[in-house]
Amino acid sequence: METKLEIPQTLLEKYQLDEHLLERAIEIGLKQLRIEEVLTFYSNGLISLWKAAEMAGLTLQEMIRHANLHGYRPRFDFLMIQEELS
Repeated sequence: METKLEIPQTLLEKYQLDEHLLERAIEIGLKQLRIEEVLTFYSNGLISLWKAAEMAGLTLQEMIRHANLHGYRPRFDFLMIQEELS
């Protein structure tokens, strides 16, 4: 799917973005939004940290790092460990 997006020339000039950098900036922003979305699911107890990592396309270690950066401490209990290992 391809979507057209109009970017004000002032933003392109302000951040000195060419087409390649603009595409990369959008990619980084979308990935960050996805991480924040799954961390919200995690913080509300809807998914495990492992599932959050999977949904964000990250390793568990990367997801733990993002969770810590956002102030979430990983919750581990015996049942969760059993579910993750099965």
